[in-house]
Amino acid sequence: MPMRLLWLAVLTGHAFAAGAWWWLLPGGFPVWHPKFWANGVLPWAFLVVAVATRFYLWERRPKWRDRVLLSFPVFWLAMLVCGVVLFPVSMLLPAIILVTPMIVALALAVRRFRPRPSDGVMMLVPVGAAAMMMLAQRGARPDTRPIAATMPSGPALPPPPEHVGAVSLAEGVKVDPGDPVVTLLSGRMTLAVQPVLTFVSRSPDRCWTLFATKAQRDGPARRLVGFERTSDGVKLLHRCDVESFSQFVWRDDAVGIQSWTTLASPVYSHLNTFTELTISGHRKLAVTFSPCPQARVEFKPFNIQGTNPSRAAYLDADGIFRVVQARTAEKGPFTTLAQGRMDRRDPLTMTLYDQDRAVFEVTLEDWAAQASVQLSPTAGYGLPVNAIEFSLDGDSARTAGGMWITLAATSVGRAWDTVGHAPGAYSNRARVRVLR
Repeated sequence: MPMRLLWLAVLTGHAFAAGAWWWLLPGGFPVWHPKFWANGVLPWAFLVVAVATRFYLWERRPKWRDRVLLSFPVFWLAMLVCGVVLFPVSMLLPAIILVTPMIVALALAVRRFRPRPSDGVMMLVPVGAAAMMMLAQRGARPDTRPIAATMPSGPALPPPPEHVGAVSLAEGVKVDPGDPVVTLLSGRMTLAVQPVLTFVSRSPDRCWTLFATKAQRDGPARRLVGFERTSDGVKLLHRCDVESFSQFVWRDDAVGIQSWTTLASPVYSHLNTFTELTISGHRKLAVTFSPCPQARVEFKPFNIQGTNPSRAAYLDADGIFRVVQARTAEKGPFTTLAQGRMDRRDPLTMTLYDQDRAVFEVTLEDWAAQASVQLSPTAGYGLPVNAIEFSLDGDSARTAGGMWITLAATSVGRAWDTVGHAPGAYSNRARVRVLR
């Protein structure tokens, strides 16, 4: 009787786990995409097999029942083996922790069900399912398009002063060299622009960042190693495991930005930013995008733990720029709020409004040219990995707003899958101005 209850619990647990996996993770993938099978087909297959085993095979077909129950520890042990093969860094510790319980479970199942040699062929099914599941979690090959192979060479910058402070470029315009961030004031409103390619949540081996250590996720801290004040701006050199050069210039009543970041090898990450904007001091914040300039889209509250639908914009593989809203939180399907055509060579201009007044304009020359358009493994429903997410930090319309612009990330949607940036030099030429 105890063993019967144990295996009934195993069966029930797998049924609930399959249902939760299907419900919580994204859908809307084409049939050729690995996530179609991992998030859609396999969970339903597990659920159907579990229910059929409990209510049909249990008493009527005991031999088939035993084969199904034996397949569960085989599946999990195969998952561990495939995980270590595909993700030797991320999955090593989970495998060390779980391999003994899985072997014990398999030994108990073999002793209880006494499989015949011919049953080994049937065990290829759970082994194949485990391999398919693990392969679906592996980040695809990078699809970003860096502008050049290496950063253009320039004069070496002297080391920064010991206590370098903010640099004023003009009245109401200053640069913080440490981040680096340029801040512009317009009346009560403030816009802060961080133009350096920044990886926030990484993976050492293309696995989910959930299984990486904190040090592996964060990477080395970025530090300022070069500083030069020019007649009309400032040049900065930052270094961690990648090198970034940035120049901020005040010219023609606008801040001109040139930022380069060089990757010597692919970097796989869940969260990152190509450019980050922070806006405060507004009463009612909205934005227009140059591919669809007539559509003014409001910033709405969004919290990762809440249910308020997120808003984002992206460029798809067909050259259509879309602004969309999720069904709930970050989960699709997504409703299109605005759209327009955009060529890879086109700059992207974003105009920020407070109520009916245009306040700031930000133009990114190189975003579309370098963005990846491969399908996102976390969003589904046709969304690519490039994204421009925008929201308010709180429930009030006056709380600070943010825009997170990425070439390839998986912040839209569910789960912790990673996506790659190809090696090379990434350029971020931008122009930021106050609309007086």
